[in-house]
Amino acid sequence: MRVGVIGGAGYTAGELLRLLVNHPAAEIAFVHSDSNAGNALSDVHGGLLGETDLRFTAEYDLGAIDVLFLCSAHGRSREFLAANALPEGLRIVDLAQDFRDESEGFVYGLPELNRDRIRAARRVANPGCFATAIQLALLPLAREGLLREEVHATAVTGSTGAGVKPSATTHFSWRTDNISVYKAFTHQHLSEIGRTLGAMQGGAAPEINFVPMRGDFARGILASVYTDCDLRQEEAEALYRDFYADAAFTFVADRPIDLKQAVNTNKAVVQVAKYGRKLHIVSVIDNLLKGASGQAVQNMNLLFSGSTSARGCGSKRAHSDARRQGRELRTEFPPPCGRPRVAACGGEPWRASAAGGCGSCGSWSRLYDGDGRTSPDDGLFERQSARETRGGGSRKRRADVLWRACLR
Repeated sequence: MRVGVIGGAGYTAGELLRLLVNHPAAEIAFVHSDSNAGNALSDVHGGLLGETDLRFTAEYDLGAIDVLFLCSAHGRSREFLAANALPEGLRIVDLAQDFRDESEGFVYGLPELNRDRIRAARRVANPGCFATAIQLALLPLAREGLLREEVHATAVTGSTGAGVKPSATTHFSWRTDNISVYKAFTHQHLSEIGRTLGAMQGGAAPEINFVPMRGDFARGILASVYTDCDLRQEEAEALYRDFYADAAFTFVADRPIDLKQAVNTNKAVVQVAKYGRKLHIVSVIDNLLKGASGQAVQNMNLLFSGSTSARGCGSKRAHSDARRQGRELRTEFPPPCGRPRVAACGGEPWRASAAGGCGSCGSWSRLYDGDGRTSPDDGLFERQSARETRGGGSRKRRADVLWRACLR
């Protein structure tokens, strides 16, 4: 797949580029930023030093890409689409809030809710970070029509949730050793949460009392949610495990959870506990990954699952070597969902006839040649993980999510 990025200088764009640079089936065609045109990506996103030599550009060719990520400020995505002629077949993932109401043909991009609709879509509206954490805490109850009483949610987020531009409430000197409430009961993510839960319950959306908080840490969201519910502890746990049984990144814990279990990963971890009539659900995610860029890559994988139009199967060197040796490479899409599939690679350079991944779970896997030998790039992620691990535990966790976010 050839990928374009609009608005490439922010935190979410930086995380997105880190994932795309190492994605086995993605080739970045351009990263647009008027203010940084000509600068190396690593000049703005220091973690990309040594990973790519790409530079920001003020120009873009929408006809040269298969998928476009919109990473600009809220409101800019709608302006961009109105101002540009979009090629037929171009897939779009919007990380702003402009189309989360599913206008203009967009599908709400929460895979745990809309996996099949995302696969069939051309345009996906990535959910908000708070919305992701809170909805993952409530979706199983909504499916069964069990959200009959008020829902109370308090969620604390890291400073990266406020974006890259500093402000009075994001400066280190103010944020460190500090915590504060903002937009109590009025946060913009309430609208998308209400739409989802109302639709799942036949229009009966519960009242959600949401109090967001700023934390004194850089990344992550912990949401504490509770409501009255008649389910027993074991029934609630069984409900949540059943609902998320096929979810690639959402896990139900059987003991109290904490933020570090999700930070620097694309995981969502959920834990439920019953106290009298109150069902308490704790949900943790990384706001930049599962709450933004990691989920965007997950949606991209689903958009192209089973596609025959993507322009790259992710291993240019492997295909080039194979052609020189007169061999054909095949792309195998196996295990996570238990439905392996093998597709022959097409004749054009770096083109795969089924580059999008598994039609069931959207997973990516390895390249094999006609003799069943593993391609030269098969160890790509193992080498990446080893290199990241030298920097310590947190970098190892970051490498783990990079590998998993690309493969699922």
